[in-house]
Amino acid sequence: MLGLVLVLQIITGISVAFHYTPFISEAFNTIEEIHRVIWYGGIIRYMHSNGAGIFLILVFIHIGKAIYYGT
Repeated sequence: MLGLVLVLQIITGISVAFHYTPFISEAFNTIEEIHRVIWYGGIIRYMHSNGAGIFLILVFIHIGKAIYYGT
């Protein structure tokens, strides 16, 4: 599952990075553009942001399993 979420993060991160501008004056406008102009842009952005949390939870579960079973 970690591998699947990691691949999802890479794919969605690249697609969001193509359209994002990190300058202060334009950052909000590019987020709005991702949501309104690009097909499924909002879904891709939400998949990327929620995928980061899911990845973190899965890493904690994996580490906890390793500590519990001692492997």
